[in-house]
Amino acid sequence: SDGSCAVLPGCATRKYHSSRRDAFKSINQEPIAHISIDRGKPSIEMGDAAPFDARTEAISPMLFDESTRIAQFVADAHLQPDMVQAAIDAEYDALMFHGTGLGHLPIADPQDDSPENTRLRIMLVDYCAAGGVVVVVTQTIHGPIHMDVYDKGRDQQEMGIIGHGSLCPPSSALVKLHHLLSRDEGRDAVAEGWDNDLVGENPPDSLS
Repeated sequence: SDGSCAVLPGCATRKYHSSRRDAFKSINQEPIAHISIDRGKPSIEMGDAAPFDARTEAISPMLFDESTRIAQFVADAHLQPDMVQAAIDAEYDALMFHGTGLGHLPIADPQDDSPENTRLRIMLVDYCAAGGVVVVVTQTIHGPIHMDVYDKGRDQQEMGIIGHGSLCPPSSALVKLHHLLSRDEGRDAVAEGWDNDLVGENPPDSLS
């Protein structure tokens, strides 16, 4: 209504307010452009995004496999191993965890007072070793998954948990994971694809 608007990257945008008109904000990236209309022709100011190679367009785009199922969990004090085991037993195609901070899960028990954390760790180790797909995104929305900073993150990488280095926002990450699973090429292909920037969801020129 004020004659101006922003063009936001579709794979890195989130609604931050239930009703405000400026509720949509870009994540880890600047807006693509700003458009202003002031009693005349529109004025378009492009952003400073770094140039990148055009992505290859498929002649026959691959559709999502609608039978794909992904179980999501939030890493907090109420994450229990039996919840995760239920998803494994139900043969979900992948597990996605919304991790704390840099992408951490409750898998440590340094004070010997959280045995459920140890059970979760063992469960995920066995699941990944059997070819299961486990991906972590961050609850903070902004910023990268960085599992090299602390021991817990490095342990998660050794366990086979995917996600290190990703800038993909949680909602876009769910779509990306569904796409990679639909290719039916196995866990290693998902891990390799996760590092790529497919359609702007994981840009090399991020602001993070």
